[in-house]
Amino acid sequence: MTPSSYTDPNNFNYLQTAEYQARNPQDMNDVAHLQAFVADLYRAFLQREPDQAGLDFWVSNAQNEGRKKVIRAFEESIEFGDLVSKLFDGGPPACSTCIRRTCPRGTFFDFETCSCQPF
Repeated sequence: MTPSSYTDPNNFNYLQTAEYQARNPQDMNDVAHLQAFVADLYRAFLQREPDQAGLDFWVSNAQNEGRKKVIRAFEESIEFGDLVSKLFDGGPPACSTCIRRTCPRGTFFDFETCSCQPF
């Protein structure tokens, strides 16, 4: 998103590059365009192809809630957080209820307690 559209509270307004807009116009809300939009998000944020259930879920969300809300959901997803965490600090996957942290050598990250535990 461009800086001006990022702070716009309307979930249906967002701006992209001219090339992206030509390929994925924001005013095209038919299923085929939304499927291409969501598939692009999967590839960009999660580095994988979408599964059918996820694709259907996010297409429905884009129709009802707006594309910007779906973009933000991908940005804030645990799966994306895990990828970023592994890239930057080699740390454990993100926990939805606690702060991401790197565990010391000889320990592992326990998702139940959101803490480092000895092996």
